[in-house]
Amino acid sequence: MAIAQVKNPIRYCATLIERMQRGEFKSELGLNIADRRQAADAQRSAREQIEKSANACGPVELPVKFREQMRRIRTKASALSKTNN
Repeated sequence: MAIAQVKNPIRYCATLIERMQRGEFKSELGLNIADRRQAADAQRSAREQIEKSANACGPVELPVKFREQMRRIRTKASALSKTNN
């Protein structure tokens, strides 16, 4: 199907069955596709597991030192934006 456009899918499948019965059918392309799908599924599963783990931890509170620095930065930014308007 990747080489040429299939105009009659039923006939195409019948031809594949005939080739299989004669021992001429090779499923090499199908195996490669199956391997890629399996790898993609494994990657998607791993990514979902990472996301679940990250969400299970809940929000992380910053140490007091960093929270104070962020408060000062926000205060300065707020003051600057008020003077620029």
